[in-house]
Amino acid sequence: MLAAVLAAGVAAPTLRAQEAKKGDDAKKTKTANVAVIKIKDFSESPAPPGLFGDKVDTLRSVLARIKKAGADADVKALLLDVESGVGRGQANEIRTAVKNFKTTGKKVYASIEAADSGSYLIATAADDISMPPQSMLLLTGIRMEMSFYKDLFDRIGVKMDTLQMGDFKNAGEPFSRSSMSEPLKKHMNAILDDLYGQMVDNIAEGRKKTADEVKKLIDEGPYTVENAKTVGLIDHAEYQSDLKARLAKELGVDDVTMKLNYGKKKVDNDFDGLPGLMKLINELAGKDTSHKSTKPRIALLHAVGMIMPGKSAGGGFLDSETMGSDTMVDAIKKIGKDSNIKAIVMRVDSPGGSALASDLIWQALSASGKPVIVSMGDVAGSGGYYIAMGAQKIYAEPGTITGSIGVIMQKPAIEGLYQKIGINTETLARGKNSGVMALRPWTESEREAMRKLAEDTYKQFTGKAAKGRKMDPAKLESLAGGRIWTGKQAKENGLIDELGTLEDAIAEARKISNLDAKSEIEEFPRANNPFESLFGGKDEDAPADASLVSKAAKSLGVEIPRALKPLLQLTRLSKETTLFVPQLFLEIN
Repeated sequence: MLAAVLAAGVAAPTLRAQEAKKGDDAKKTKTANVAVIKIKDFSESPAPPGLFGDKVDTLRSVLARIKKAGADADVKALLLDVESGVGRGQANEIRTAVKNFKTTGKKVYASIEAADSGSYLIATAADDISMPPQSMLLLTGIRMEMSFYKDLFDRIGVKMDTLQMGDFKNAGEPFSRSSMSEPLKKHMNAILDDLYGQMVDNIAEGRKKTADEVKKLIDEGPYTVENAKTVGLIDHAEYQSDLKARLAKELGVDDVTMKLNYGKKKVDNDFDGLPGLMKLINELAGKDTSHKSTKPRIALLHAVGMIMPGKSAGGGFLDSETMGSDTMVDAIKKIGKDSNIKAIVMRVDSPGGSALASDLIWQALSASGKPVIVSMGDVAGSGGYYIAMGAQKIYAEPGTITGSIGVIMQKPAIEGLYQKIGINTETLARGKNSGVMALRPWTESEREAMRKLAEDTYKQFTGKAAKGRKMDPAKLESLAGGRIWTGKQAKENGLIDELGTLEDAIAEARKISNLDAKSEIEEFPRANNPFESLFGGKDEDAPADASLVSKAAKSLGVEIPRALKPLLQLTRLSKETTLFVPQLFLEIN
């Protein structure tokens, strides 16, 4: 009996302890995970591992992270931390990814510190937009800017000799005029109307307003945050700390865990001591990055930057990108030799460049023996369109700038500049047209010879375009002449096949290759490692003239004035006689 009483005495406290534990469990804090993804200007090219920790973001990696967050049951919402705007092609890719995320039933929030039209357009894809109370919403519409250098050149004794094939191939106007010609102005206004219409439609869709209401709001901008909230352009004027508390309340939990840089891969950064140093060198410089898989797969070919002969350059954090024909042709040949690669998806983000380099890339694609599907990003103009002409199918974003089927030949005649600074040049020559590349302007005979070259090159361009698009040459000619188009206009005119994203192009490549949705994707050309980006690496032949100026400015923390940037581009193109370029000197904001 005593034993039973003692047992009961022991059991009672144990039972009470268990009940107390259950009560404590009931009081545990409920939390929810929110995936946070920073939105900024992303590279289209495959990125190398970073020197210190996180891998460098690309557009494709960010889109994959948004998709991953949608499929992750532990993620209850998505927060877009919009740092800056992106190009109109990239913006549509991000907006599409966000729309797909919403189909999971999860809510999307956007936080912007200082919003211009570009960053605001991305934010309107979210269900909820917040900004700090003291910020501003610079929603003021869209504008084009083009700088003209004729007066500057006149002062320093430089004359730009230019030949253009196509009435609208006006890339030479900034050097030969002080303002836009009427045909160019009319053409640019048509582009502006289409891009503005797309902006209005996107805002109207995201903020549930009519097009007329949005136009009125744009005309009344910019806004303080409070005023933007009042007129319904944003939802909340709050700091991020307040946003976190509001998210917890809306998600029905006590607290939220902000998963900063959600889904972003990190490199192994355990590089302590001599063994660590050797590991770093192997990781970043000596590592074999070639693909070892023998499974059927798709090649994703990144065609990014101005098209130039030689090796590709840039892509790191110290330089802008150029697309070298040698690098691209080598990559395409590797793809062609791999029997396990069933199709090529080429992502084009290029304003064109050298006619010869463009043609070499086009020919390599034609000879690869693989079906080619093209996805156009922010711009695929002139040479950027040329390399896409042989594709089985072309996708573009509604705001992609494309077309510009035309040819320009130009030569800076700097004889007058030499005279101003005291350099006298004497020339001995044989041959009537031996001076086509001389310091002086072309003679009549030289100009006529160059005009014939330009005409022949233009005929080749339009002929290949008509054949590639399976279009009557006369109709193609009516769309050429240097005219540029938005992706939406290009679709209406048959210059592209579909409006769609990179993922749409990949899906099409898998479909025509009879591959399933989980088939592998191999990226080409391989990313430069950070050592190559910093010190040049294997790309000894890459153009360095303008990039050196850019690198020096960036290393000193100096921002190159916008109006001078085209002159840096011009130094890269000055060695090329024949160019496939659209309006390189056009800024669309």
